[in-house]
Amino acid sequence: KLRAIFIVKKEKTMKEYLAFDVGGTSVKYALCNEEGEVSSASKFKTPDTLEKMYQEMLQILQKKIFQLKQENQQKYNNTID
Repeated sequence: KLRAIFIVKKEKTMKEYLAFDVGGTSVKYALCNEEGEVSSASKFKTPDTLEKMYQEMLQILQKKIFQLKQENQQKYNNTID
């Protein structure tokens, strides 16, 4: 099995981890905080090539980073009067 963990900063005080668990049938992934609490999880069928798997993982990582940036921007905008 291949396991990969990417660190994505959500806030200055809290880190988010995007973890992948690659199996022969599926690739499972989850976004967790430093305390191990899972905020989202999903999976996709294991691609037939390593390049396709890396592309899928990169797309998921980019999507999660974009979502976290939007969430943080909304929090910031909501604090300004």
